[in-house]
Amino acid sequence: MNTEYETSFLVMPEDTNANSPMIFGGAFFSKMDLCAAVTARRFLYESAVCNAAVTHKFEGTFLRPCYLGDLIHLKGQVVETRKKAIAIKVIAERETKTVRELVAEGHFVFVSVTDLLRHKIEDKPYLLPYAPHGLTLDVDNAQDKPDLRQSKSNTSASGR
Repeated sequence: MNTEYETSFLVMPEDTNANSPMIFGGAFFSKMDLCAAVTARRFLYESAVCNAAVTHKFEGTFLRPCYLGDLIHLKGQVVETRKKAIAIKVIAERETKTVRELVAEGHFVFVSVTDLLRHKIEDKPYLLPYAPHGLTLDVDNAQDKPDLRQSKSNTSASGR
């Protein structure tokens, strides 16, 4: 079962804000959200009844700033499943010549949906076709993974 996804990106000028050369938080969040979305999508390849998921909740902590030219690695991992939900943890690390340092972590909850492409969201966005995904996380491979409900971060942001 596919429960992980890794990617990386360089902080580019369009990712920075008025505090240049520091990355804009929204740009960083969008990269983390995309990593989590791909992780959820790859996990759902195994589902016979569900083909998509939408972000329902985000909790995150930004620990250190990232600057123009930094190489950032993102790793998404499915850490919990429920009947209609998939919880994913994303960690972000900045790579230097000698080490990788943790710069952010986020906890995302996705809700599984069916027939998303055929559903006219613009008509009634609050009526998404939520559905069970029919998958369970292999507990043996999930050891040492935190329960997202136990998140203990000092700074958190909620959205979507």
